[in-house]
Amino acid sequence: MKTLLLLIFCSYSLWAQRPVFAQAELQSATVYFAGAELHHKTTVTLPEGTIELVISNIANELDESSLRISAPKSVTVLATQFTQHYATEFDPEYERPELAKVHDSIRFFQSKLQSIIIQKGAVEKTIALLNANTKLSGDNMGIVTQQLANYSLYYQSKLYELSWDAYILGEKQIKYQKQLDFWNQQLTPKPNSSVKSKGQLVLYLNTTQAGTYPIQISYTTNLAGWEPTYDLKATSLTQPLALTMKSQLWQTTGIDWNKIKLTLSNGNPATQHEAPLQQAWTLVYRNPYGKKEKITMQPNANLTQTLQGQLAGVNITGATGNPGAKSAVIIRGASTISGNTDPLYIIDGKPTSAEDFRSLPPQAVKSVEMLKDASAVAIYGNRGTNGVIIITTKQNVSDYTEVVERELNVSFDIDLPYAILSNGKKHGIEIKNLEIPANYQFYSVPKMNKDVFLMAEITDFGKYNLLPGTTQLYFDDTVVGTTQLNPNETQDSLRVCLGRDKKINVLREKVKAKSATKFLSSQKEQQFTYEITLRNNKKEAVTVDLRDQYPLSNDSSILIELTNDGKASVNTDKGFLRWNIALQPNETKKVRFSYTVRYDKNKSIGKL
Repeated sequence: MKTLLLLIFCSYSLWAQRPVFAQAELQSATVYFAGAELHHKTTVTLPEGTIELVISNIANELDESSLRISAPKSVTVLATQFTQHYATEFDPEYERPELAKVHDSIRFFQSKLQSIIIQKGAVEKTIALLNANTKLSGDNMGIVTQQLANYSLYYQSKLYELSWDAYILGEKQIKYQKQLDFWNQQLTPKPNSSVKSKGQLVLYLNTTQAGTYPIQISYTTNLAGWEPTYDLKATSLTQPLALTMKSQLWQTTGIDWNKIKLTLSNGNPATQHEAPLQQAWTLVYRNPYGKKEKITMQPNANLTQTLQGQLAGVNITGATGNPGAKSAVIIRGASTISGNTDPLYIIDGKPTSAEDFRSLPPQAVKSVEMLKDASAVAIYGNRGTNGVIIITTKQNVSDYTEVVERELNVSFDIDLPYAILSNGKKHGIEIKNLEIPANYQFYSVPKMNKDVFLMAEITDFGKYNLLPGTTQLYFDDTVVGTTQLNPNETQDSLRVCLGRDKKINVLREKVKAKSATKFLSSQKEQQFTYEITLRNNKKEAVTVDLRDQYPLSNDSSILIELTNDGKASVNTDKGFLRWNIALQPNETKKVRFSYTVRYDKNKSIGKL
């Protein structure tokens, strides 16, 4: 018995011994568009046996499933816990001289405030008791006038005294609450200031021998992110583009990032790296009604109301309005011999009742599939006689979010040391500078916009590892505007707009003398002629990529003919016209094109 008690005492002493505290040093951070992976290290002296290690300077929030702890072989990690509220009398945080006064003041005013609240409550209860006894009972109706006067005077005096006490206590309560709020604010970070980390890792370790050990920690957090931006400068039409790629990086992890190794990535830290699992491949006959339907959600509608008119081959009738009446779901062609027309409902692979089907929220539906006749019976037997409605519900957040991923993740290692404070402000970081060869061309679509734009065409742009982002445009050291750089385009070249050139004028006018309307029996024919005028007011020669169009129609009763293409390059599939107009300094050129539209004179055409 003594031996058992000794073992229990030793085991308790092992876990009850003083915990070891350490502070993690942030070494590096890989920042994603939404999230970051942080790497820390710390060196700690541990005794032999089982010990509780509390590591501070951890991000205020982290994904515990991503937590990785690396330690020497002689140290075994038994368990881990993330917290923001590790409380112990051994915590050195409470021993800091600058915080001792703060904690003492908070405890003092908490005690004062609690005392005032108790006193005020007692006074208020006394007043309530006094008010409850102001009515004289029937047994006291013989009370004399003098006694009544004395009683009234006592009641008035006592009520005044208690009410005054309640007022004084209320004022003190307000005063002490303000003092308590003030001292609590000393522990709260100021707006726009660096936020002190509250995150702590509690590790339960077992060591085979005492010693000093290095411990490495990594995890992901959603309290950081970045977005790419660009400065794109063109000095002349004969020089390459100067592209500066920058990032706008922010973080509120609670840890100031001071001269750490910084990497920027367009990857996704939440990607699940799971190998695919093979399943049996079963072939069945194709069912023309068995395709999965994409359902358009309707506000304030249940599932049957939402499916009404959206599921081919299914008739859904609304409730009659009688008590207990429900909507009916009937698959066309289903058997009605038994009198039961309800189809079989399958939700996520399991048969379910019509009531469960009707109560399913439309927002939870991922897809709907319908089987009928032989296809339904072949798979579900006699239960599928009236047809089958198969519903797949949304299982996780990925089903509620449309995700587009690139096959290649790009990372940028930042060599220059930066200080990124934990205040949520965006910090500009220069990633790289590039000189990119480009073909410059002036571009105009006067039907849509009356300006001429300077375009830069970049070929083989994939080798620059560019990412989509907002781009500040400069031409000849002048800011000309902003645009969106989108390197994810599928074209062979990347076209970047460098702004409008006001020294090249374009004018598109309808030539009324060459435009007319004719009536031919039951047909109406309209002829349109447009003239485009270009003038170069620059001191150098330019070439303008000029574009326009003529209409097309899928209706065989609407006949369209391009009668004069103005020597343009014609795309007959899309109705596009294109000219390359070379202009010398101060030169003006004009182009004309015409087309006719013939259609039923008793009808009108929109957008003509």
